[in-house]
Amino acid sequence: MEASEFEAFFRSMFPKLVRYAQRRVDPEQAEDLAATALQTIWVKNLPSCRDEVEERQLQSLAYRVVDGLSRNAWRKDRASRGLVEKLSGHAATAVPDVADEVSGESWPEWATPLSLTDREVLDLLVDGYRVAEIAVILGCTPAAVTMRLQRAKKNARRLWMREVTRHEEERSGDRR
Repeated sequence: MEASEFEAFFRSMFPKLVRYAQRRVDPEQAEDLAATALQTIWVKNLPSCRDEVEERQLQSLAYRVVDGLSRNAWRKDRASRGLVEKLSGHAATAVPDVADEVSGESWPEWATPLSLTDREVLDLLVDGYRVAEIAVILGCTPAAVTMRLQRAKKNARRLWMREVTRHEEERSGDRR
C-alpha cells in the first residue's frame, strides 16, 4: 500500500478504532491501541485496495487487530497480577472475566444466558453503530448483521419475558 493511501486509511479509521477500543480498555489506552493496530497493518505492507470489498476487508482487519491487542493487554495485566500475588503472598484484587471485559458490565443478571455473539451485536447497536458499521467491525455482510440482531433481540426478549413472569409469580405469591 502506498504511503498516501495508508495515510488516508489512517485518517479515516483512527477515530473509529479509538471509539471501538474505548469499549475494551481505558480511554487513555484507546488511542495507543488504535495507533498500534494501524501500525501493525502498515508493517504488513498489504497491497492497495482495488475495490470497495477489499477496503471493507481491510477495515475489518483493523477492528480484529484492535480485538487481539486488547485481549493481549488483558492477558498481560492478568499475568502480572498473578505474579504480584505469588511474590507478595497476598491475593490480588479480583480480575474481571474476559467475557465481562469484552461485553461490558451493563448487562443485567437475567441476560447472563445470552451468548457473547448476541451481547456483542447488541452492544454495538446500543453504542450507536449502524448495521453497515457493525458489518465492517464483525467482518460480515449487513444481511448477516441484520439476522444476528434479529436472533439476539429474540433471545433477549425471551429471557426478559421469563424474568417478568418470575417477578409476577413472586408478587402473586407475596399477596397470598
